[in-house]
Amino acid sequence: MILEKLRNPNNLTTQEKLIASYILENPDKVKSVSSRELAKLTYTSQSTVIRLCRKLGFDSFKEFQIEYNLDYKNSLLYYEIDNSTPINMKTRYEEIIHLLPKIQMNTLTKLQSTLNQNTMIRVANYLTHADYIDLYGLGLSNVIVKQAAFKFMSIGFNCTVHDGLNTHYILTANNNKRVALLLTFTGKNSTILEISKKLMQNHIYTVIMCEENSEKLKDYCNEVICIDSGISYLNLESYTSIVSAHFAFDILFSLMLTNNYDKSLEASINLLKEREKTDE
Repeated sequence: MILEKLRNPNNLTTQEKLIASYILENPDKVKSVSSRELAKLTYTSQSTVIRLCRKLGFDSFKEFQIEYNLDYKNSLLYYEIDNSTPINMKTRYEEIIHLLPKIQMNTLTKLQSTLNQNTMIRVANYLTHADYIDLYGLGLSNVIVKQAAFKFMSIGFNCTVHDGLNTHYILTANNNKRVALLLTFTGKNSTILEISKKLMQNHIYTVIMCEENSEKLKDYCNEVICIDSGISYLNLESYTSIVSAHFAFDILFSLMLTNNYDKSLEASINLLKEREKTDE
């Protein structure tokens, strides 16, 4: 690989090493510069640039440039996430667009192995047969449960989103065929725990989705969906948490869709028709 040769310049002169170092640190600029421009940028000469290309096995700078760009793109496909702060001041656009999908994939792969299949199926069955679904979340969690509610409603389920404790609503709610789903990333939010306690007291089937499945949580709900992927990045902590929560909600959505497919399909078609009317 060209990148490996540039990183290990054993047979290169001092000036050639300067060019190699510049190429590795500025891959986006190498895409379009000429050999003369690269020489100016590295304070060397055009002949030195050409000589470096020949040492690397190319007849011309243009040939090197084409192969280098291909090699660099291929290397991004195997970009390794090897620290707790994968994005920093030196991270380039080309790295970011490959890094984020890799973080997503790593997060989802980890979560696939930690999610409890029986719990997910059981909760989805309760949601499928519920007349009403109440979703609770505070701050960022509220944004996520709103998106989940929209998905559930798109296939015909009645949903209400809450951003705090409404004791009167809970006490007066008809608990027959009602399910409450609460999202808290830490599992320690005092308001969410208070809400879940009130829901349980009113005999409403209650599910807490969080990153920590502690024994204490069992006192506050009927079910716990643990979305801890086991991955932590200091500057992307909320990103992986959001990915995990969306994935868990999408699994529930998909199971609800399959459990109630004909009615869900009809509801989706009706929703599309309503959108078309409003767009006219």
